[in-house]
Amino acid sequence: MELCSTSLTGEQIKNRIYNGRMHLLRKCNSRIRSNQQLLIECRRYPFINQVLELSKLAVPLTDEEKTDAIDAILASGVYERVKEEEQPQATSFSYIDQLVIELLKWFKEEFFVWVNKLGCSHCGNEDQNQIRHMAGCRPYKEEHYRGKASVIERYQCLKCQKIYEFPRYNDIRTLLLTRKGRCGEWNNCFIAILRSLDIDVRYIWNAEDHVWCEYYSEKQKRWIHLDACENAYDQPLLYNTGWGKKMSYVFAVKESYIVDVTDRYLDPKKPEAKLPKNKAPEQYLQAMLTLSNSIKLTSASREIALTDTSRLIGDFRNTAGGYKEMATDSTTKSMKPRQSGGATWTKQRGEAGKK
Repeated sequence: MELCSTSLTGEQIKNRIYNGRMHLLRKCNSRIRSNQQLLIECRRYPFINQVLELSKLAVPLTDEEKTDAIDAILASGVYERVKEEEQPQATSFSYIDQLVIELLKWFKEEFFVWVNKLGCSHCGNEDQNQIRHMAGCRPYKEEHYRGKASVIERYQCLKCQKIYEFPRYNDIRTLLLTRKGRCGEWNNCFIAILRSLDIDVRYIWNAEDHVWCEYYSEKQKRWIHLDACENAYDQPLLYNTGWGKKMSYVFAVKESYIVDVTDRYLDPKKPEAKLPKNKAPEQYLQAMLTLSNSIKLTSASREIALTDTSRLIGDFRNTAGGYKEMATDSTTKSMKPRQSGGATWTKQRGEAGKK
């Protein structure tokens, strides 16, 4: 039976959806830009600019970074483990889901190393009580700039009295070689590992000084929480329930948008763990995010714009409960206090859980 002349092809349907969404985004853009008073008021709040600057965290991999990341994966034996691993949940988990789980475990247990105070490079002293933290400094060596170091931490070994440094690198190729750091380095490197496999990932930033990520599961049709520092998969309530961490703002960051995902990381049963959002009026913050997102999405390729807007729509539908439903009473009870970092440091940050 022939299709009637009014039938649309898949490509035409895509074009209509794309054009409709771009029209709405441009309309939002125009409406916000025309409100000069709003734009003036927004400049009074540094936090808004801080949030918009988060877009710098989502940078596409270079070809060299992608190659180095893939080489690390191939050397890990992860693919073989996915094949050998028995997967009773295979009906709900795709091959990519299983691969991500294995990558998370490998990254935590074999690949990357957490640094509290860096051990002495002169005498090999690793005793944290015999290492003194000194005032840091700005990058000053060629290797610091090449590795995109944000700051240079300095330590003194109390055994040999030598002073040595720990550059906090951000360059992906450097991190794939040094393989050590704290949550920032862990997250940057793990995101690069996933992106090298063309897995859709977004950077998650928390105003209370922690970062993690999410990947989009095609099988489960949702964004899934990942924390490489903790080997945590799909445990969005880990921070509230396990760590006892109080939080205010949580943002998901991609090249084409920044979106507030705070609600999915707050345990509705623990209202005391929700800090007030008082760093900027919410209507101003959301207006500037809408403006920024509309500019980026309308500038993106059609394929990226369609994918990202579709998944953003899913975000808005699921924010009120999609992730929370995954965390049952039994899973939240098994969530542990923070595993990465020293006990004193973790306790000072309010992440050691509750007795």
